[in-house]
Amino acid sequence: MTTELAEWWSQLSAAALIGTTRRQVPALPEAVGAGRPGAAREVALLDAAALGSALRRAGVRTREPEPAQAARDDVRGLPAPRAVQLLELVLRQSPVGPALAPELVGHWLAAAADLGLRAPHHLLPELLELATAREALRAGVRRVVDERGAWLAAANPDWGWAADTPEQVAMSGIDPVEWARLPTDHRVAEVVRLRATDAAAARGLVESTWSSDSAGDRAGLLAALATGLGPDDEPLLERALDDRAQRVRDVAMPLLDALPTSARAARMADRLRPLIQAKGRLRRTLEVELPLEPDAAGVRDGLTRPKRVGSVRGWWLQRLTAGAPLEVWTDATGSDPATTWRLVSQQDAKDAKVGIVEAVLARGDAEWAAALVGEVWHPRLLALLPAGVLESTATRQLAVAASSEQLMAVVAAVPAPWGPAFSRAVLKRLAAEPDPMVLVSRLTPQLATGLDPATRPTLEKWQATLAPGARERVARICQYLALVPEIPEAFR
Repeated sequence: MTTELAEWWSQLSAAALIGTTRRQVPALPEAVGAGRPGAAREVALLDAAALGSALRRAGVRTREPEPAQAARDDVRGLPAPRAVQLLELVLRQSPVGPALAPELVGHWLAAAADLGLRAPHHLLPELLELATAREALRAGVRRVVDERGAWLAAANPDWGWAADTPEQVAMSGIDPVEWARLPTDHRVAEVVRLRATDAAAARGLVESTWSSDSAGDRAGLLAALATGLGPDDEPLLERALDDRAQRVRDVAMPLLDALPTSARAARMADRLRPLIQAKGRLRRTLEVELPLEPDAAGVRDGLTRPKRVGSVRGWWLQRLTAGAPLEVWTDATGSDPATTWRLVSQQDAKDAKVGIVEAVLARGDAEWAAALVGEVWHPRLLALLPAGVLESTATRQLAVAASSEQLMAVVAAVPAPWGPAFSRAVLKRLAAEPDPMVLVSRLTPQLATGLDPATRPTLEKWQATLAPGARERVARICQYLALVPEIPEAFR
């Protein structure tokens, strides 16, 4: 900006600060015109401010751009033209809608990578932009962008995740000094990401700033250890039990509940065993007593006196049960989990039952889950069942689901792709709904990726009976089921 324009901008700023009733709006510099003759002072000020802001932005000097090096030659070949056309269709004019398009892109990326092929150059920006928004696609995109894609990604900070090879990403470290300066949400996300490949390194990062972090930061970072949780995390969790902040202790206790071989689990078992007694020969039962007031060590392990709890002693029994190994119960009965669960029948044991369910969910115990799932409604129990019985059990629960929420929970608990029997059961239950629009809308991704392709004729027949909104969504699912097998065929 010239000296004349700088002086004019200074006068204009003063007029804006003091007010146009006390200071005249300076005339526009001759070089930029006369403005709107006869305009009110307020209008003239706003016009001048808009023009001046544009001039200041246009007049910013930048350094000369550094000459860019050319991308290295690609090492992968191009797919068949039909495969390229399919990717272009999904990215630019998706027949399955925006919710399902990324799923199809994922199938395309997998097919291309398996054959050692790359994405076409003209679609690289759209692939990089999509995977920037959808982190689940990033690994697949990295495998097919080749040299030109990595070169392009390096030129845009938003695409920097694709500039490195998968090997470089796996080997990349984190500077501890920079780590401490990151915002908390970024650090939590990084711990979750790193726990999948190097749990010890992620825990080390959490420990490196533990003494200087706020209570909220300590709680958030500690919760991130749930990913890849293992016995090696126990020392930090035990340390957290002595934290001065209740919120940190509250995070540590359920994480320790998930470690049945920990020292805390052994302490909880020692407190629980004397409360359990098997009685009877012909008609056996398992009597459970309520615990007495805990000592200081028990309070440290989580036997606190919470507010708004009906029975404090019942709450302590629930916490003991959630924290102790499940073997405490089967050892007391000398039976398997299914028999043991049936023996815990007395009214006073209801809190123990809640604790058992918590322990089963925390530890992912498939045998106990199978024992509980017939009586206890919880979708996460379904997800713990062995693959051989999961779909048959879920099919039975579909038939008795009492609400839309329960129905959706059952569907979400069964990983895709589904077998023919469960696929038919899902469609039958949906068709029985008086207004399936909301369910179809919320379950679109699960239905598309889960339904067996053999059920597509049934789906198309049902589609014809639906109202327009639901019909369109089901049509997209049908189109998805048709395109999934077409993608690998297009590479041949």
